[in-house]
Amino acid sequence: MSSIAELYSAAWEGLLAAEEASSKPEPELFLGHGARDDPVVALEDFRRSWRRRQDEAPWSLGRFDDDSDYLYSDVDWRRQRPPAALREFPGVTSSTWLEMLPTSIQNVKRRIDEEDRLDEEEARTVVDDSGSWCEASKGKKALDTDGASSVAPPTGASSSNFAGKCPKSSIAACPLPQAREEVGESSAAGMARKTLRQKVGAAFALLRPNTAETRTGRFMACLLHEPVECVSCLDEFAPTEAMVKVPCRHSYCPDCFVRLISAALEKEQQWPPKCCLTNIPLKTVIKNIPGDIGRKVQERSSEWDVPVGERVYCWQPKCGAWIEPPELDLANRLARCRRGHATCTICRRGAHGSEACPQDHELRLTNELAMEQGWKHCYSCGALIEHSESCRHMTCLCGAQFCYVCGRVWRTCDCTGEQMYALKKTAERRRTQRLLREQAEAQELREMLAQIEARQREEVRTMEVQRLEQERREGERWRRDVEERARRELRRRREIEVKFEQIREQLGQLHELQRAMMKCQQEEERKSMEKEAEAAQRLLLLEQEISGSELALRHGAWMKDQETDLEKAFSASTPRKMQPGDNNVLGPLPFWRKKPTSYNDLGSAMKAAWQHVDQAYVEWEEWRNTQRQSLRSQMQEERAANNLAMKQQQKRMEASRREKEAERQRRVAADSRWMREVFLERERLLRRLEMEEMEGDADAIFSRP
Repeated sequence: MSSIAELYSAAWEGLLAAEEASSKPEPELFLGHGARDDPVVALEDFRRSWRRRQDEAPWSLGRFDDDSDYLYSDVDWRRQRPPAALREFPGVTSSTWLEMLPTSIQNVKRRIDEEDRLDEEEARTVVDDSGSWCEASKGKKALDTDGASSVAPPTGASSSNFAGKCPKSSIAACPLPQAREEVGESSAAGMARKTLRQKVGAAFALLRPNTAETRTGRFMACLLHEPVECVSCLDEFAPTEAMVKVPCRHSYCPDCFVRLISAALEKEQQWPPKCCLTNIPLKTVIKNIPGDIGRKVQERSSEWDVPVGERVYCWQPKCGAWIEPPELDLANRLARCRRGHATCTICRRGAHGSEACPQDHELRLTNELAMEQGWKHCYSCGALIEHSESCRHMTCLCGAQFCYVCGRVWRTCDCTGEQMYALKKTAERRRTQRLLREQAEAQELREMLAQIEARQREEVRTMEVQRLEQERREGERWRRDVEERARRELRRRREIEVKFEQIREQLGQLHELQRAMMKCQQEEERKSMEKEAEAAQRLLLLEQEISGSELALRHGAWMKDQETDLEKAFSASTPRKMQPGDNNVLGPLPFWRKKPTSYNDLGSAMKAAWQHVDQAYVEWEEWRNTQRQSLRSQMQEERAANNLAMKQQQKRMEASRREKEAERQRRVAADSRWMREVFLERERLLRRLEMEEMEGDADAIFSRP
């Protein structure tokens, strides 16, 4: 742990030192004698040497020479998450770095997804090719068999066997070859099957029902009676079922057709609904969809058939409804939605009332022309009216009468004919001034063009005289410019090289820091797993010890209870002590007193009684030993089972520990591989940035101005 901490500290100090060094100003770069003698040659030499260095092996690989975890071939690192250390950038503040470092992880993930997608496509292609090959071989065999059977039955086959393969009583049982669902169908086989059905259909159309044989007619009907396939879900339906046929001759089942139309209604880019790039007629759509979707289709068709630039939507954010063309008043620049919101048709915002739209450019030009010509607006309808002759009394087409001088209602003002004459004179004067101004501008433009033309002719003559001298000067200036630009470009490239070398050093320090952080995290995880395993082992041993103690106590209780039960059984089964007058063993004493040999007979009886008691005790003792042995065997079996269970628990715990350790090692290997791939991706990104900055405008150095 101490070595990892030291590595972590050293990497951190190196990163800070590299950033501090990068912040210092760079000294003047030494360009060398070649740069001072011929900067173009020096620049070309630098470019070749720099490109050779770019073609070298990635420098990030050298940091993994001592780390062989990523060489585990059985670890699928692509299915593991990248280590958390790759997302930690301590001390990094540059926006370019903060953007590039996470991008490298995303690029690796995208590359993995792309590789998986290509593998899946390749697998599907292999399966499709094998299925097509199998179908073609089977079709060839079937074609050979059909060709042989069309002439005569197979050699060596009896007529009954041949008839069994294709019974005469039911020729309809031999339909045309169908596409097998389990292996698919190739395009060639499908085309051949379609052509064969077309030929059979044409032949069937030529047959007359009253002349054709019944068996032949049934056979033709069977051939033409094929299921209809939905082009979307690829399910087959009976010809009697309702199917939707589109102009490209494809068929859809009702559910798939409704889904097709619903998908087309979601986005305008998908409208109108198509199949094989052919539009589906609106009447076909309306006929085969439910009523609610049909109304939505009609609304969308009416809206989306109008060009985008000609559509008007309600300007209210909470409404935003499309305003149909009948609701547009183009004369008044007004549109009104179903909710009554008024919208200007020019600026697409709220209506301006009696005022003109600020964005109406044509109206502004018309008003300027009317002011110049002296035209007047009708106070009633707003139409422009031009006075040609007669008095100031004007009558509009709408029937309104007004004074041409002030624009008021007729006979409500005190205007005179002199004012009318002055108004027309003023308008005539403005027209005359405009014409004079336009003539003056045209004359000025002609004079300027004449001066420009004369100057151009003079310049052409001068340039013709000085052409050779100018070319020579331009050539010399271009060469000097190229040398200067080459010198600046060489200095710029060297600065870029130094800058990216510093960036590589900083990136290397960051990589070392991230590797140290990853090692620390892995070490902490290993120690945590070891602690968990030790705690689980101690807990298991404690549980097993407790279980063993409980088992021993239970067995002791069993033995004690059994001894008590045996003593009770012995006491209950032992005869009472023989005493005088005991009727159970010797019988009544008067019986023995009456006999002359009573003393001898009584001794014999007592001896027989004691022998009987001894025999009973021996039998009871054997039974007691048997019971004790049975209980001991039972307890021994239970102890053995308990020991076996404890051993199984130990084995399971050890197997679980080994599996967790193997999983941890796989994660360690996956983390190392992830870190390796991300480091290489960062180097690729850095090289690409260096290439873009180094070779961004290299060809412009030698281009002539």
